[in-house]
Amino acid sequence: MSGVQEAIRDVPIAELDRRFEALRLPGTPAKRAALRAALEADGQQQPVLVSDGLEAGQALVLVDGFKRSALLEAAGHEEILARVASLDSVAALLALLASNGGRRGPADLEEGWVVQTLRDEHGLTQTEIASRLRRHKTWVCRRLKLVTQLERQVQDDGRRQD
Repeated sequence: MSGVQEAIRDVPIAELDRRFEALRLPGTPAKRAALRAALEADGQQQPVLVSDGLEAGQALVLVDGFKRSALLEAAGHEEILARVASLDSVAALLALLASNGGRRGPADLEEGWVVQTLRDEHGLTQTEIASRLRRHKTWVCRRLKLVTQLERQVQDDGRRQD
């Protein structure tokens, strides 16, 4: 995120806007349990990413760190260490795709949801999306095909936590 002003600070978990959470999979119960155990043993090791640039005067929007923030809140923490950046909606979605998503990156389905959002809600063409993501336009087409042809019920089942 070169050229973007950033600050690392504690922010109230309850005030985080989680509008992008539906674009991420919740993870398996085993992975959530492992993350919970790591947070209990070692505390928060990496800041979450939030944006303060989506709308003037609005709450901070969580971009990456949905599982960590939910687990810390459930454990009674009121604040979370966050990297606060001034990102607009498109830049926030691009940053969401660049997030580690469990070391290997977001799943294909998550990538598809973000690409579809960039196209449908932000009016970007497939070529523009490919350019901004430094991907080939066929990659964008494959991600869109995945989310447009995969039954909605299957996608909704993937979004639910067990």
